[in-house]
Amino acid sequence: MWKYALVLVLLLINLFSSLGCKEEAVMENKKHIIPQGLDGVRFTGIAGKDILDLSYDEVRKAREAAAKDDQLNWFFEEFDADYLIFFSARFEPNPQKHKRPWGTYVTEKVYRVKRSKEVDKGLGVSEIVHLYEVGKHGIKGGMTEAEVKKILGEPESVDVLGPLGSFDYNYNDVRVRFLDGQVAVIDEISERSK
Repeated sequence: MWKYALVLVLLLINLFSSLGCKEEAVMENKKHIIPQGLDGVRFTGIAGKDILDLSYDEVRKAREAAAKDDQLNWFFEEFDADYLIFFSARFEPNPQKHKRPWGTYVTEKVYRVKRSKEVDKGLGVSEIVHLYEVGKHGIKGGMTEAEVKKILGEPESVDVLGPLGSFDYNYNDVRVRFLDGQVAVIDEISERSK
């Protein structure tokens, strides 16, 4: 009986020592850039703008101020495991009527706020963040056409949406929307109107 106990102890020592020697998996803090999905306009001035680090309450106030200003628009630009980044921009129409781009969104300010579940939810980005971090049907936000086809196969149909790189892949039970050539929306058939 003592032999079995000794063997068990040796096995446990071996197991615990091997666990201690394994390299720990390091989670990549990937930056996700959110496509804006606006056709016929362009965005300028984001690069090079100083980023304002704000608290949750401060960024909510900045968003509310943008909503009250008829000329200012609020956009969710990107996120990673630690931060959400937003920007406010003014729309300047193209002086040449009926010519693309229809106008330009000129960045006024760029805001960064520390992430938490409360912040994600309070700023209305929980669903977008979930799409990129967890996804649906094995598909995540930001994936390419090739990555989607590898998982779901060829779509039953494709609807072109207008702007280059914007289209829907329609499958039996799901629609995958691409903006700027990457997954931006995944809808269950029951979620969308027929």
